[in-house]
Amino acid sequence: DLSTNWSVYYRRVTSTGPSIDGSIPVKKSATAFHYAPDVAYNLNRNEYLVVYVRDASKGQDPDALDIYGRRGYNAGGMGMLPEEVIDSSAGSQTQPAVAAYRLNQTNPYLVVFQDYWNDSAGDVRGYLLDADGAPQLLVNIATNPGISEGSPAIAISEAMGGYAVAWEHNTDLSPDLYTRQVRSTGKVEPVSLVSVLPVDEGAPALANGSATPFVTWQQSNTAGWDIYAQFLLLERIYLPLTLR
Repeated sequence: DLSTNWSVYYRRVTSTGPSIDGSIPVKKSATAFHYAPDVAYNLNRNEYLVVYVRDASKGQDPDALDIYGRRGYNAGGMGMLPEEVIDSSAGSQTQPAVAAYRLNQTNPYLVVFQDYWNDSAGDVRGYLLDADGAPQLLVNIATNPGISEGSPAIAISEAMGGYAVAWEHNTDLSPDLYTRQVRSTGKVEPVSLVSVLPVDEGAPALANGSATPFVTWQQSNTAGWDIYAQFLLLERIYLPLTLR
């Protein structure tokens, strides 16, 4: 009953859009809410990993949010494998995003999330997961005390040797957009500033590219919001854009 419980479902579609099958639950429970899903595809094993928030309090305790995941294998039809606990530590963990890096077959997944482990402002942290979706290494991506860091996005970056992560860095003035490269080993590289103009910038999204990942975000103006984008380490552009 979606009026009292939130659940995570999947539906397979063809390359042209029509659905192959109906909505099938990834995680459905009468004892907890499950929401905010993200998904990554592991080419090496022809599997998907779905990550999501689990709220055991069903909206009653703001510190009861945890990150869970569940793999689905794609062999003539999706089949779901047992659920994995990714992070159920103290404080809440929310806003998960995940990517799968095919060149690291041992620990291919990196899931990032906003973590209230340290203070009420929130940080961006993550876990490298093994091929079975189990957490192996905690990665601290943005953990400045007292500064709200959240809304993370992630994409693989084979040209950069791992993953690219983008997030909102929210000071008292306005949110800015930061990125950071994370190697497939979990090593983090120095932070890069994508946009730190005196306006609000946030809600990042990332996609992999042959040379460098592509990041988009929303940016405020006097009349509302615009959408901007840039290839990492290059100049930003204004959308819509036509490439030849």
